[in-house]
Amino acid sequence: PDALRVELAAVRERGWGSALAAWQEHTNAVAVPVFASDGSAIAALSLTAPAFRMPPEQLPGLAAELREFAQELARRLGHLAPR
Repeated sequence: PDALRVELAAVRERGWGSALAAWQEHTNAVAVPVFASDGSAIAALSLTAPAFRMPPEQLPGLAAELREFAQELARRLGHLAPR
């Protein structure tokens, strides 16, 4: 439980989560939340690929791109960024 709390705190701070070979060997994933205008998470976007195509050092950049898509999705769903 303590390790999970530490990981969740890190995910909240950086704004994205990742999984390195967590569900399937040789597969990595990165995910970002889609926020409603009140700041609550209403969905998530994720990207999963073979580890050789998506190595850990690429995850921050991919997360940034996914975050842009998440913001656009929220906007299209009628959720404006919280003020």
